[in-house]
Amino acid sequence: AFSNSGWVFSESVPLDDTRRALEFAEAGDLEAAEDALCSSYESDRLSYLATMLRHTPAFKERFWQLQDVVALSQQQRFAASVPLLLIIADGVGMDYFKMSIFSQGVDVTELGSLAGQPDALPRLIKDMCRIRQALNSNEIRFPYRNGIIHGRDLNYGNRYVTAKCWSFLINISDVIRAREATKNRTPQPEPTVMEAFQSLSQTRKRSAELEVFEPRPVFAGSIDVLSDEVSFEDNTPELSVSSVLKAWNKNNFGKMGQMTVYYDNRPINL
Repeated sequence: AFSNSGWVFSESVPLDDTRRALEFAEAGDLEAAEDALCSSYESDRLSYLATMLRHTPAFKERFWQLQDVVALSQQQRFAASVPLLLIIADGVGMDYFKMSIFSQGVDVTELGSLAGQPDALPRLIKDMCRIRQALNSNEIRFPYRNGIIHGRDLNYGNRYVTAKCWSFLINISDVIRAREATKNRTPQPEPTVMEAFQSLSQTRKRSAELEVFEPRPVFAGSIDVLSDEVSFEDNTPELSVSSVLKAWNKNNFGKMGQMTVYYDNRPINL
């Protein structure tokens, strides 16, 4: 609905505003839809966005610029805020991607990020870099970087272009964070032949168990799971619930911690 208008959706996009925008778009009111999207990058939200960007590599050194552009945007000085947002994006590209974010050949594709999909941020950058040679005094709502920076599109100072430039920075940040997460991910070793056979054996065993599985009859009564006189079969949900509640009843939080899903991956805070 919005790919031709300069918007890219990623993990950091506020969901409520996005839902409202899609509702307006489905009703045919694209003006109201863009207004809803703009509200995600205005007023008090900008300080939060600047702080969030600060924690992404290559944005930290530009936090003072982000603070300046927050003030400019909140004062609705859009003609000044838009070029500064584009300058920040350009500098982040040089620092992180080793070339301008607007350079031909910059690789912002990152399959681990919504913004990094081939038809998202890469496509937006291509559209932003369209050559704009003719002098244009009419209002634009698309962030044409080439026309704005080179003085060909004069009437760019509005909330729409400003919000889309803020959105542009957020999407660059999402791609960078996804790429860093991929770099830092511990590679999983290839399974040995023996491990592969064991995995296949377990899979076949589970398949055989599923073939003979029959649901247990529904029990409509009540059970005192804390009673020591009540016993449960091994590997049943009832036994697990009983064990957790008995531990909770005795303030044995270590026992409860050992039964959590992520017990092996983090310490237990007793």
